[in-house]
Amino acid sequence: MILRSLTTQSFRNLADVPFAPGAGRHLLLGSNGAGKTSLLEAVYLAATTKSFRTADLAACPRHGEPAFHVAIDAGAGGRDRLE
Repeated sequence: MILRSLTTQSFRNLADVPFAPGAGRHLLLGSNGAGKTSLLEAVYLAATTKSFRTADLAACPRHGEPAFHVAIDAGAGGRDRLE
């Protein structure tokens, strides 16, 4: 399945800005705490409803926020939406 876009709200340290990767492979670069793992975790969470970092999803909202939302659009033309 091809990831078309990722949107998050109040998820860990990610900005609430849509991420839409282009075609091909991608390399995530950044310093510690930049959000590389959080980006991957958000995709995994939307696809599986589980986090690979914690069993307690209450640990996922950005500090001080009561909740979070994660959604991905995937597949041919982005027709599959997982939230």
